[in-house]
Amino acid sequence: MAGTRRVPSLLKLPERSVRERKAIYWQANIPHPSPLFLRGSIGVGTTLAWQSYRKEAKEVVTTWVPSLGWLLPVSATMTSASTETSPELGQQLKPIALDLPLIRRSVEQLAADLKDLAAKQEQIAHDTATLQAVERDLRQNISSVPPPGAVQIPRPKPTQPSAQSLATH
Repeated sequence: MAGTRRVPSLLKLPERSVRERKAIYWQANIPHPSPLFLRGSIGVGTTLAWQSYRKEAKEVVTTWVPSLGWLLPVSATMTSASTETSPELGQQLKPIALDLPLIRRSVEQLAADLKDLAAKQEQIAHDTATLQAVERDLRQNISSVPPPGAVQIPRPKPTQPSAQSLATH
């Protein structure tokens, strides 16, 4: 045994209790609250600033980065154009406003037609179920009747003369 060296096992870890292992796990995996608090504060501050200075913020975004203008609501980017053309817009909307009652009546008529079709479809489904039940009954009646050649008619047996009939003869 003088020539063999004993190598210490690197795989052997010290035995720890379950409580110690959980404590080590949570210490290693729980982030420090400071970065989370900082991120939350920035988010809340940005939200409050946007709500307070919405118009100015939208103008800044559209002037600094025009490519992000599509992210903003349409009213923010089209405000100046819509105020200049409002009389023209009113003239364009007049025929559409006149057509709205016609469209409303058409939609109401379509809804009534749809209700009628639904009632007819329900009636057809009921009639189909009735016909299927009648067909099923007929098939059962037909299958219970034997074929014409299979019916055997019982033949009358000749009657034996009784003692009285023999005596009278």
